Amino acid sequence: MDDDKVIVCVAPIGSVTAPWKSPYLPLTPDDFVKETVRCYEAGASIVHIHARDPKTGLTSPDMESYNHLVKRIKEECDIITQIGGGLGPYVDSNGTLKLPSLEQRLKILDIDPKPDMVTVNLGTFDFTAEGVTMTFPNPPDFNKKLIEGAFKRKIGLEFEIYDVSHLYNAYYLSEEIPEIRRNPPHMSYVFGIRGGQPATAKQMIHIVEEGGKLFPNAGWQPVAIGRNCFPLQTLGLILGCDCVRVGMEDVLHVSKGVLAKSNVELVEKIIRIIRELGREVASVDEAREILQLR
Repeated sequence: MDDDKVIVCVAPIGSVTAPWKSPYLPLTPDDFVKETVRCYEAGASIVHIHARDPKTGLTSPDMESYNHLVKRIKEECDIITQIGGGLGPYVDSNGTLKLPSLEQRLKILDIDPKPDMVTVNLGTFDFTAEGVTMTFPNPPDFNKKLIEGAFKRKIGLEFEIYDVSHLYNAYYLSEEIPEIRRNPPHMSYVFGIRGGQPATAKQMIHIVEEGGKLFPNAGWQPVAIGRNCFPLQTLGLILGCDCVRVGMEDVLHVSKGVLAKSNVELVEKIIRIIRELGREVASVDEAREILQLR
């Protein structure tokens, strides 16, 4: 595969992007599917999926919602479906903000139809969003079950790395699960989350170098939040990443002070940057080959 090829991943709506932050967020299932199809037509090859409650616009851990989204997306286009393995904080029937249990999160392995990929968060840390801090649990035993379950079901893996220690957690797991080394996961280096690594060029260069030493055959993408999104995506392209990620999970503005009116605007912007840097956008078939999806 040509090293100049770059996969475009779109994350249309994350687990913590507040509904009041933008009137353009695709909060309903219909809106999410329509945005996904439009982003696919614009050049995106992967959609990163989080479900929302259509009544409240808040995150939902309901697996039926995920079944519905994956089914609709697969009916509408050939984009690669990727499930965010953390699911995200939600409000229960008592009005209490809480995180899904580890048992709830393992249920992503049984989404029907089967998604192409799931993400694995490689370390427990204090995650702060919208002024609320919650401990995000990702113990090794849980991750081992998730990874082994994904291999068994032939679901591709994206390792979400919020810190260098998470990278080494992945390496330790690869010593226990040899298939990780035979079928290297795709690495997603996340920058700018409060509680995780900073969104700086120096940190990106450091963790990419460490990742290359520990997982020399693994591809990678940068994920950066807010105003750091496009600068760090650009640096990632210069450093040789094989995938970039944009979307309203990560950034709401297409330029300073200008809200993106759709995820398509964000996809089109990163594609312009890819081409300005002399690289090419990968098709879905090329993305599947790069990611070694079975």
